[in-house]
Amino acid sequence: MLESVISIFAPHTCISCGFEGEILCKQCWPKLGASPESCYICHKTTIGNSICDYCSAETNLDQLWVRSSYGAVPKELIRLLKFNRAKSVSATLAVALTEIIPTNYQGTIVPIPTASSRRRLRGYDQAVLIAKELSRLTSLPYSPLLIRKGQSRQVGTQKADRARQMADAFRIRRTSKTDIAQVLLVDDVLTTGSTLEAAAKILKHAAIKRVDAAVFARA
Repeated sequence: MLESVISIFAPHTCISCGFEGEILCKQCWPKLGASPESCYICHKTTIGNSICDYCSAETNLDQLWVRSSYGAVPKELIRLLKFNRAKSVSATLAVALTEIIPTNYQGTIVPIPTASSRRRLRGYDQAVLIAKELSRLTSLPYSPLLIRKGQSRQVGTQKADRARQMADAFRIRRTSKTDIAQVLLVDDVLTTGSTLEAAAKILKHAAIKRVDAAVFARA
């Protein structure tokens, strides 16, 4: 409510051109760019960001869609959302994700939960905000299926270190529905993929048949 009141007296301005009223105006929307269509593991060119046949044996993810590369505009949007408490940016990122998810997609939207220490510092979980808005826009069901167990930060660590940190990072929420067959994991940034892999692994162990992911930007 407070954010809505503030927007009346101090409306957003486009981060690219300064147009008043939207955080990224329609004219500047193309500046989000597009992520190269490639396998996220080996970077081989694929159709629709699909995981290549060779790498499919190494991952628990069935499909990964990425909206944007980590260019200037996506980077600034994420900075505002994660470090400047601009919660409304989550709606912009959710709209961007609707452009890459197939219109006939069937699955339950599940956010990748942020470490509780970061959530307390920000006052919210950015992945939850994006996922809830994406659920509203697509009419797909939403479930906070995962709980983050550790406090490890992924910023600045190497790929091997990230994989070790995330090996036991999640657990399934006991009160969640157990009849979910397909999940769409949602997060803001993809770096090495260790976080998504850890989440997908535990979901597959929980007998969820298909685990896909949608990420706003790839660093």
